[in-house]
Amino acid sequence: MGGGFGGFGKSVLRWGLLAKKRKSALSSAARNDFGVDSYYYRGTQKTHLVASMASMATTTTTKVGGGGGGPKYCQTQQVRWHHPDPRDLKHATKGWKAALAEKAIPESAHAASIERELKLGLKGSSSINDKTIPTFSRGELPHFAGINTFMKAPYCEDISEVGKYDAAVVGVPFDGGTTYRPGTRFGPQGIRRISALYTPYNYETGVDLREQMSLCDAGDIFTIPANIEKSFDQISNGVGYIASTGAMPIILGGDHSIGFPTVRGIAAQTTKNIGIIHVDRHADIQEYDLDERMHTTPYFHATNIPNVRPENLVQIGIGGWQVPRAAVKEIRNRRTNVFTMSDVEDLGIEKVVEMALEKAWDGCDAVYLSYDIDSIEAGFVPGTGWPEPGGFLPREALKLVGLVAAEGLCGMEIVEVSPPYDVSDITSLMGLRICVDVMGAMVSHGKMGKHRDIIDKEF
Repeated sequence: MGGGFGGFGKSVLRWGLLAKKRKSALSSAARNDFGVDSYYYRGTQKTHLVASMASMATTTTTKVGGGGGGPKYCQTQQVRWHHPDPRDLKHATKGWKAALAEKAIPESAHAASIERELKLGLKGSSSINDKTIPTFSRGELPHFAGINTFMKAPYCEDISEVGKYDAAVVGVPFDGGTTYRPGTRFGPQGIRRISALYTPYNYETGVDLREQMSLCDAGDIFTIPANIEKSFDQISNGVGYIASTGAMPIILGGDHSIGFPTVRGIAAQTTKNIGIIHVDRHADIQEYDLDERMHTTPYFHATNIPNVRPENLVQIGIGGWQVPRAAVKEIRNRRTNVFTMSDVEDLGIEKVVEMALEKAWDGCDAVYLSYDIDSIEAGFVPGTGWPEPGGFLPREALKLVGLVAAEGLCGMEIVEVSPPYDVSDITSLMGLRICVDVMGAMVSHGKMGKHRDIIDKEF
């Protein structure tokens, strides 16, 4: 008879089907909870597929035993019709909902951008079919060309015009406060370079930054490499000016010593209280390190500012083998709010953020976000000065900043990105993603621009 399904085999299969109909050969375990029917028949082995418009069924025949009368086989049929249509609005996936939501996002800013590019960059040659392509790259495309501002945003060369924008990216290329590996002075360049990879639209969140907010790149603050205090004064002056115009500062560091002068600059523009959410593996709250105000010290000095109180400082992700005991003493003395990675594991991201927001906003009118890239698991962010294993996974970090930013921010910084130690720009890319996710969350929750309400002092 061989292995083929000849005439005898067909008759055996028909015998098996008849046995199923009569239920004369069904075992007690032949029907299960997954819509699968099983039955026995004698004969050879065969698998076939039955398909229809309504469902798809797979019938599989396998040998289950022998004995008198020849081998026995079990035939199992599974009908896959239990999943709802993901495009049915009643059961729609987030992916399908996102596709539908995109239709409601305007495209006027994109159209204006194309018109500007053609005007400034000369119309493309006659052989180019796509008439939106200029001869000289003057916008987002191609991603590998052009002058790299942050996400190809307009360069605000005249800083007096920065107030025309909802947010302004500003680089702080300073690593004079590092106590181990330098290189973060190149952080702003690294983040801008990889930012050419991104478009302004996020499919999952349904946000288009180009259409739903205005963003510029204000360039870099002129820091003084050999002088920490003069650099701090420059940083406070620059960030303070941007904040005073109503534009939200998006700060690209730089080492974490800049966490003091950035907050000082914003706090000087308001009489309102400001809370801080600081995400890091390190506490950064001792008074001095190596006899200076280094990147291990910003939150000792920031919380000395009258309208930046220590009880509104929340630190998330702290832990490991790089938290000096001098910093721990200050945590106790100032009664700040600390969540370790163990707290995050035990409580979950959502609960930790809920508690952090409660403390940071208590008695405050605004919150500032300081994100140290080394808070992320070291394997994902090799380009940093003080790597520490055991931190956040990238998805966890993005969820955290999204939840924090959804309540609104008066400014943010990404620090400790050190391109000389990076691999394939992955650390710079993560720093970029933190920034754009913050802006995206603020836009989608209607918080972009709300920070202007706290500015009540002259620059």
